[in-house]
Amino acid sequence: MRTQPADRLVIRGRPAILQRVLGGLFTVMAAFQLADLPGFVRVLETFQLGGTAVAWAIAMALLAGELVSGGWLLIVPRRRPLLPAWVFAATAVLWSALAAQAFARGLALDNCGCFGVYLAQPLRWWVLLQDAALLGYAALLLRAADRRPPTAQGIYLITSGDTAVVVPGGGTGGKGRGNRHRCRWLSQ
Repeated sequence: MRTQPADRLVIRGRPAILQRVLGGLFTVMAAFQLADLPGFVRVLETFQLGGTAVAWAIAMALLAGELVSGGWLLIVPRRRPLLPAWVFAATAVLWSALAAQAFARGLALDNCGCFGVYLAQPLRWWVLLQDAALLGYAALLLRAADRRPPTAQGIYLITSGDTAVVVPGGGTGGKGRGNRHRCRWLSQ
């Protein structure tokens, strides 16, 4: 059986369906949470982590993470910057930690909070499996993320006849494969 590198499974391929699904999921989660923000905070208070101020801080962290990583996965799924991958991973870790600690303490939660007050599902073992899947995908994203600083990505010069276009960091148009013969790497 032929194995594929993680970056190929995560970033490349047609059309990065899993990334778009998870980007849509995180974006919808954030939208539902924002639709009734005080209700979302009340749901987070049921995790009993220290009162309203802590619940608000967790709510803001989750919302920021979901909006940044969800938007990134939807808008630029073929780019591999490291920061959005870390944001996705941190958001997945926070959701997993919330669920795991509540489950371990035996809290009977009627709503895990993923969609705020909407689409409530009780905290059960399968929520932990969903969180584990998110953590696995976060690990794949981090493994596939581009760790080079932006200045090391280089500049491509795309020429056609008497016309030349300079594109920082690559981007040859289309899928990036068919036009490579027209690109010249400028490393100096």
